[in-house]
Amino acid sequence: MPNRKTIIFLTALISLFFALPILTLAQNQNQEEILSFDSQITVNTDSSLLVKETIQVNCLNQEIKHGIYRDFPTIYTNNNLRTKSKVGFKILSIKRDGQIENYHTESLNNGVRIYIGNSDTVLAPGIYTYEINYWTNRQLGYFTDHDELYWNVTGNGWAFPIDKATATVILPTGISADQIKLSGYTGPQGSQDINFTAEMKNNQPVFTTTQALGTYEGLTIVVGFPKGFVSEPTQLQKIIYILKDNAYLIVGLIGLIVLIIYYLKIWSKIGRDPKKGTIIPEYEPPTGMSPAEMRFLQKMKFDNKAFVATIIQMAIKGLVLIKQEKAIFGSKYLLVKSQKNAKTTTPEEQEILGALFSSSAEEIELKNKNYEEFQAAKKALTLSLKNKIENKLFKLNTKHFFIGIGISAITILLIFSLNGSPEFPVLAIPIIILLVIINSLFLWLLKAPTKEGRKILDQIEGFKWFLSVTEKDRMNFHNPPNKTPELFEKYLPYALALGVENKWAEQFNNVFEKLQQAGTPYVPAWYIGTHFNALNITGFTHSLGSSFGSAISSAATAPGSSSGFGGGSGGGGGGGGGGGW
Repeated sequence: MPNRKTIIFLTALISLFFALPILTLAQNQNQEEILSFDSQITVNTDSSLLVKETIQVNCLNQEIKHGIYRDFPTIYTNNNLRTKSKVGFKILSIKRDGQIENYHTESLNNGVRIYIGNSDTVLAPGIYTYEINYWTNRQLGYFTDHDELYWNVTGNGWAFPIDKATATVILPTGISADQIKLSGYTGPQGSQDINFTAEMKNNQPVFTTTQALGTYEGLTIVVGFPKGFVSEPTQLQKIIYILKDNAYLIVGLIGLIVLIIYYLKIWSKIGRDPKKGTIIPEYEPPTGMSPAEMRFLQKMKFDNKAFVATIIQMAIKGLVLIKQEKAIFGSKYLLVKSQKNAKTTTPEEQEILGALFSSSAEEIELKNKNYEEFQAAKKALTLSLKNKIENKLFKLNTKHFFIGIGISAITILLIFSLNGSPEFPVLAIPIIILLVIINSLFLWLLKAPTKEGRKILDQIEGFKWFLSVTEKDRMNFHNPPNKTPELFEKYLPYALALGVENKWAEQFNNVFEKLQQAGTPYVPAWYIGTHFNALNITGFTHSLGSSFGSAISSAATAPGSSSGFGGGSGGGGGGGGGGGW
């Protein structure tokens, strides 16, 4: 005989066994859920779908007060090109417990939300069955050896668990069961779980989950069938779909065309350069023009070489001394302030001297720790050149360029607003790149010399010809000036400014060689350093244009300022989710 304790334990165990279903039922009664989700998908021969969703819910007035809502995606993103595809979607009927039910829709970023019920009506707790009938298209996949329905039956966005989900697919007639391939997935987004059964019943694929789906879990099915039973879009239709779905592409192309037409019209009106005159050799620069002014006019902008040419001209005039000294790594350059009379300077040279030697120091190293002084000196020269040259000898026409920038900005804003998706519109990248290229091109093309500026440019061209001419061609010039060290120094800054310093120096190799042989070698008073060699004046000149120019550029830079089958749950068409409201 079992003792009393054993009898009590067995009785409690048996009671608990029989009580579990009751406790579970009570728990379920206290939880809003989808008791069943049944979907019937009819595949039409025109590739459209008719879908009937029958959703039975347990309403406890927790989330479900007026009814349920169902989200349906209508905008999908192509994984390769990141283009959008917009599927058709039309509600045919909505019922609750077999009776027509009120509903209204709301647009989402990627589709539509259907609110089923009436905001003035609060449902009594109980079990309700909703039936949603809708039409949709562009949901099928077309492959070389088969066509395919890859369909997210329930959606993975439901806030309620789903006790059971089923899906029946009605394919066009004539397809035998052995020609149909079935697959699917269950679980959260991306899951490859297969907690379902798939079988053919009456020649129709039927899918049934084998365990409940938790919140934000869903059933996705894949049905492959032979080609030829549904119509596939033609290439023309596919192109029309892409343009229709991605309206930003059309807007982008229109914006691009408008920008090109605008710039061509403006360039033809104000951007064309006056006709070039006859170029003849000029033995001296245009009257009163400094090397920096010549370069600024020729380039129609300020650059570092204009500053380098100015510093070298100041050195040759005796305002500063350029010193090159050995350093731990290579060499370094210094500018030493001269004590000569300030009357020999131009106003911009006085400003440059004031910027470089603002303190009591008599010399300054070309090093970026002194970038503030060099930046101030460059700024002074830039402002001086702008005041003298810009709008007098050439025009930037920037107001017209800013209109082009405005057209481009509006085009880009429309592209992103019409994209209507958080995904970046990849197909718009070539359009944006072309907008940037066209604006950059016309930023330069819209610059144009005035008539007076064109005449001076012709003189500069003639002077550049003289500076860069070979010895043989020089013989054809009429009374060219004699080649002397003074002439070399006088026009060296101009040659640097015009980019022909090496050719200018080559003309004096023989001159300095003869001076060396005569015992009176040429030694510049404005430069001290190891780079100078009277027998290699071309190398010295090249060094001024390269290493000295680089040192100046570096000195003006602030430190540190440069430098389907095989898919997963939630895939395919359909999808969405829902909740209560």
